[in-house]
Amino acid sequence: MICIECGKEFLEDWRKDREIRKTECRFCSVACGRKWTAKNKKYGGQPNHPSYLPKDDNVYNCQYCGKEWVGNFSLKLHERQCNKNPNRKVANGRENGEFKVSDETKKKLSEARKKTVEKEKSKGTKYSCPFCNQDFTTKSGLGLHIKYCKENPNAIKRIGHKTSDETKRKLSEFQKKKYAENIGWNNVLGRLKESYAEQYFNNIFSKIENKPQHNLHIDRYWLDYAWENKKVYFEVDGEQHYTEEGIKHDAEREQLLESIGWHCIKRLRWSEYCSWSQIKKEEYISNLLEEINHI
Repeated sequence: MICIECGKEFLEDWRKDREIRKTECRFCSVACGRKWTAKNKKYGGQPNHPSYLPKDDNVYNCQYCGKEWVGNFSLKLHERQCNKNPNRKVANGRENGEFKVSDETKKKLSEARKKTVEKEKSKGTKYSCPFCNQDFTTKSGLGLHIKYCKENPNAIKRIGHKTSDETKRKLSEFQKKKYAENIGWNNVLGRLKESYAEQYFNNIFSKIENKPQHNLHIDRYWLDYAWENKKVYFEVDGEQHYTEEGIKHDAEREQLLESIGWHCIKRLRWSEYCSWSQIKKEEYISNLLEEINHI
């Protein structure tokens, strides 16, 4: 490419653009009339080049969001994709302002990932954690483990959602009001679908004669499976019951229930139960049903 004004020759477009950026000009969206010529006919003779104007240091405000921008070009570029612009132009590959990956691309990425993992596994190489010495077959698996490894002093701590005191107070007042109206917590939240653990034990207890009441409300607590005439109950606990706060709460709960004559015959940790063998599960259920029959 040859500049008509200065006569300087450039072998490639990007070299020409780089040279122009060194001057006191900037890119704009309005044609300024300057032209470039090409030795090679495939460039189409003398096409209009991207226009350049003197540097603009004025401050402009976006007509949609009011944000300030230095230079008219920066402003126009922002306004085309401003979130508050009703006619905004979204970049390719994006939908509603968010990047969207096509199903075909997802499939290709998934296949490439599987091939990489299989290739690493086929080598038979083991990658050990420098903190706990646990072995992994892939580097990616090791990397993910190290991020959260309990022995790693710089590990990322997994902190769950924390409810503010104000939200807890509002929930408490709302629940007390519903208790007075004799509406259960599950009905308050509109929770119609039972958890897998509930479905599992509902199916088991539906086959025995001495059937328990599910989610029985006693005082300010709910009992998973209770026999009201005998004042005994069976609990299936999730992992939230084994946190520091959960253990403290359950101790207070059990103490209050015992003070009014209720006794817990068994408490089962669901995640632990799921890790048992089928034989151990059947043995546990058999002992539980036998104990229930003797209530």
